[in-house]
Amino acid sequence: MRKRGKMKKTFVGAVAALLFMFCFSLHPVSAQAAEHMLQMENDEWVCYTAGQRDNSYTGMAVNEYGWWYFSNGQIDFGYNGFATNEYGTWLFTDGILNTGFTGMTLNGDTWVYVTDGYISNTYTGMALNDYGWWYFNNGVLDLSYTGMALNEYGWWYFENGLLNEEYTGIGANSYGEWYYQQGRIGYDFSGKVKFDDTEYTITEGYVVEKRIVNETEADTADTVHTAGTLPAGEESSTLGK
Repeated sequence: MRKRGKMKKTFVGAVAALLFMFCFSLHPVSAQAAEHMLQMENDEWVCYTAGQRDNSYTGMAVNEYGWWYFSNGQIDFGYNGFATNEYGTWLFTDGILNTGFTGMTLNGDTWVYVTDGYISNTYTGMALNDYGWWYFNNGVLDLSYTGMALNEYGWWYFENGLLNEEYTGIGANSYGEWYYQQGRIGYDFSGKVKFDDTEYTITEGYVVEKRIVNETEADTADTVHTAGTLPAGEESSTLGK
């Protein structure tokens, strides 16, 4: 039994080493600079803090193969969650720093945005999960946000932090006002639209003029349509997923 246990530990250590040799070379923190380090003793990795063996330590620790999550002084291969050191907060999967993950995930009760395993507290933009596209502000889901956001597929309209693919109306950013069709800027549209008491003149999706109109004026304009509808024959592009 003892021999089998040694073989299992050796195998786990070898696999972990292969997984981390590349990732660790990209990591900004060297083993020499870390407060908590690992050493092999009796075929087990143990934690040392400030040069002393630490059987009570819970958190991140490093060796030459990468960063690991420790519970009570031992590697916790069942741990999935976050840990924090002086350089930030990091995502661990099966006890190993997961530098391969980029996207949104839960940290406790808070949705956060992770870049290469690191909670990116400077990230502002869009992220996708099973429930749709969401807006993040400084790395945290912002359910209060209503307005425009950009990704590789184009400009989109968000309401209360969630992409609204049904939205037809006007959105604004620092470059001006834009005409949206089903959640996306209608670059193919040029003409006039009316929302509430304002008529907008659109050129390739961009608002070039707007004016207050009354109902009589609106009824006489063939090119005017109201909020929530598309002109006949028009379709909106869909968001890539």
